[in-house]
Amino acid sequence: MKFTQYVLPVAVLGTTALFFGASNLSAYTFDGNILSLNERDFRVFNNFTDANANNNTVPSPNYLGSLGAVQALWKGTAEWDSEPVGSGTGDPTQAQLGSGGANFDAYFAGLATSSGVIGQNIMSELAGSNGGVLAFTELPGSPGGWRILYYSTWDWHDGPSFIGGGGSSFDLQGITTHEYGHALGLGHSASAGATMEASAAAVDVSLRSIEADDIAGVQALYGVKSASKLHTTSFIGNGKPIRITGTNFPAMNNEVWFTSKLPTAAATVLPIKVTGLLSTGTTIDVNVPATAGLGSLHVRDGNAFAYLALSNPLNYDPSLCPPATPYCVGKLNSAGFVPSITFSGSNSLIISGGTITIECNDGVPNKPGLFLSSDNGPAATPFQGGTLCLAPPIVRSPPFVFDIFGYASRPVTFGAFEVGSYRYFQAWSRDPQAPGGIPVGLSNASELKFCP
Repeated sequence: MKFTQYVLPVAVLGTTALFFGASNLSAYTFDGNILSLNERDFRVFNNFTDANANNNTVPSPNYLGSLGAVQALWKGTAEWDSEPVGSGTGDPTQAQLGSGGANFDAYFAGLATSSGVIGQNIMSELAGSNGGVLAFTELPGSPGGWRILYYSTWDWHDGPSFIGGGGSSFDLQGITTHEYGHALGLGHSASAGATMEASAAAVDVSLRSIEADDIAGVQALYGVKSASKLHTTSFIGNGKPIRITGTNFPAMNNEVWFTSKLPTAAATVLPIKVTGLLSTGTTIDVNVPATAGLGSLHVRDGNAFAYLALSNPLNYDPSLCPPATPYCVGKLNSAGFVPSITFSGSNSLIISGGTITIECNDGVPNKPGLFLSSDNGPAATPFQGGTLCLAPPIVRSPPFVFDIFGYASRPVTFGAFEVGSYRYFQAWSRDPQAPGGIPVGLSNASELKFCP
């Protein structure tokens, strides 16, 4: 089965589609679109109706938080990236994903709540059919964003391995690789075997891998990957902050982009980013926004507009080094509050040097207390009119006295031997006027993981 370019005869709207037919083009071409640094984002509205489009339930370590159609579409864009994405694995049909070798990287912004309109960079299914058209990319009349739609009449498969089915079964990942090529600015090619060739076949997965002609095309648009392109390699720490390592970061005005934790409305301004960050050239410390979640992050040089000013994606999993997690229920005290445990500083050994501060808020002013800790897990044992939230054996800190605001703190030190382990904390205090008659105050508790 053959597919060729289809262009709507409307001056302000170009639509590039795959459908039955043949092509007479030669080598790579351009469709007039180009994506600026702030137009590299894409989202998925997962309204695919065919069960085969969402039957992959196996997570991929390089496409965090995604399954089914979302993972397939993400992989389809990632093949155009400047270098292998993460470890490069994720597609059994090719050696690596991320083969563009250009100053270009796509940014997965998360899920969308609708298909949106042209220019909002959303991929989704479109009900119905249009002859032999499989999917099409809508482009604006001038360089900018796009929208990709997949007709529901076809039997879409999410892979991730080879797919089966009959003459109406098509590979979501491979068709996405082709369509996203249009979004980033490539037209059809008649180079045999190219992903941007205007031909494909049912159950074919070969479009997933871009070939020499496709690579030459994306490099012609965005330039061959520069040695001075921003590059990310790893991160450490929890969200307050994390430390990103890499190369070519400018001394100031860095931006860090994150995947959205929750689906966003089509008109939402993206990316989620933190701006104005300093760096050492190889490290950046950033406090992660509450709206950021599992996915990936990028670093951008906010001083520059050249294509090399955006880094490759870095897998971001906040659970690798989570912030302290509160649990258990504290005891109401005579000041009318329930004391609570918090922490300031980082639980990353490298970032903090092995010291984080435990804090207790809303205690009874000027009353003495102790921080309790356990390496043996949580508990919920009735104790002195409240709950002891730590499993024995329990270690007591030196005593403290709450200040006039009911606040107390103490440094907690840890070293390389504690990295990867958890510790559990609670505060005990004197409370002579405590409700219920037992003169003891108890906070809630908190679980803390020590990280590299």
